[in-house]
Amino acid sequence: SNDTNIPVLGEDDYYKYLGKFENLVNLRRKFRKQQVKSTSDASLVIWTSLLSIPRKVKANQTFAIPVLQHHMWSTDWPIDKLKELERRTRRVINDCGCKHKHESLPLLYLPTTKGGKGLTEIESLYKTTKIKLAHYITCSSDPHVELVRTYQDAKEMKSLRSIIKDARTFAAQFNVDITYNAESKKSILTSNDTVIEVNNCQPKSITRKSILKNELVRKYEVEVEQQPWVGQFMPKQWKNKDLHKEWCDISKVWKNIPTVVYSIHTSIIQQLLPTKVYNVKKLKGEEEDLKCRLCQSGDESIAHIMCN
Repeated sequence: SNDTNIPVLGEDDYYKYLGKFENLVNLRRKFRKQQVKSTSDASLVIWTSLLSIPRKVKANQTFAIPVLQHHMWSTDWPIDKLKELERRTRRVINDCGCKHKHESLPLLYLPTTKGGKGLTEIESLYKTTKIKLAHYITCSSDPHVELVRTYQDAKEMKSLRSIIKDARTFAAQFNVDITYNAESKKSILTSNDTVIEVNNCQPKSITRKSILKNELVRKYEVEVEQQPWVGQFMPKQWKNKDLHKEWCDISKVWKNIPTVVYSIHTSIIQQLLPTKVYNVKKLKGEEEDLKCRLCQSGDESIAHIMCN
């Protein structure tokens, strides 16, 4: 009233509310850039540490991934940005000697009981987070959340992008059909001949059901089967009933396994050791004679060496 100037935030200034940048302009791009840097820095600290590889995986799941997931609930991320962050993380893992350069990528994200490393794929994490968010918006009785649901329904009716529409699209990529029923406040998951109803509004309740988790694992298994190298023998090992159920999960009995031992164990499982068969069929090298250099009686492969 007396011509007093009220200070406001400039375009380059911001404050944080619930961990997010706030200003008069849209700061999503700047916020995403900062989150990518924070996640990359955390991953670099973890993977360059002296921990064993299984403990590094556990630390990555405990400290790096949750920081990024916290902001997936309220921020839209371009899938390309998430894939770039995933590639950057794999590059760090590779440079630290925790991953063979020809190691199968789907096996990184499969459970250790399947011969994988048990890492969380950032893209799949984002998609499952949006599926859980849509479930919470649909089933919650909170009046404020119901306003959000009304707004999302209005966007969908106008053929605009909405959280619920994105969630259905992401679920379909996992071979799961989801029906969000706001009237009965439940979500119905259908995959093949399996139908599951989820009435609990808590976001985690929809992923506690095995159908979504199993389809995600199956997605990685199909990708492994389609690979020309590991697809020849990994599916056979999964179906081999003579193998012990913990045949590939050496970290379960050896928690602090040295990196070099774990790496060799992985190379044996995925047959990445420099044998003649590996050099010809995987690396496309020129090798006329595939005879074993030890016994001269068969093709030099991991299976031949281990069995003889």
